[in-house]
Amino acid sequence: MPFTPPVSLVNGLSLRAFNSLYWRKAPASRRRAIVGYDPFFYPLDAVLRWNRIYGPRGFQQYQALIPAAEARVGIEALLAAVAASGTGSFLAVLKRCGDVPSPGLLSFPQPGTTLALTSRRTSSSQPACSLGLTPSCGRLAVACTPRKTPT
Repeated sequence: MPFTPPVSLVNGLSLRAFNSLYWRKAPASRRRAIVGYDPFFYPLDAVLRWNRIYGPRGFQQYQALIPAAEARVGIEALLAAVAASGTGSFLAVLKRCGDVPSPGLLSFPQPGTTLALTSRRTSSSQPACSLGLTPSCGRLAVACTPRKTPT
């Protein structure tokens, strides 16, 4: 992205268009292929300064870890909350975490599934952590696991 637009290019119309194009990009029939890990795990890195599409206000991310035993129900509930909020997420990342102990302070040191949702900030005075759906998702995540992450 060569410049930061004056307003966010992320909205309902652009999300639907992007998702439709991305869906159609996949081959109609499944095929096996060996691909490098960079384009597979980091597709946005192919677009230099992709974060600029969010405009001058930027974006924010909400991430929750649901323990393995509650992962299916918890992730379904989080996705239902996102759908009900109407806010959408341009970038959603779903990961399964194993039981290897974490050597760092900024990682999730327990097995389970993480869901990270990225959305645009709606005003420059809005705190970066106040994603519109954070209260409902936060309650859902705490219901699944009463645990705090490092801040």
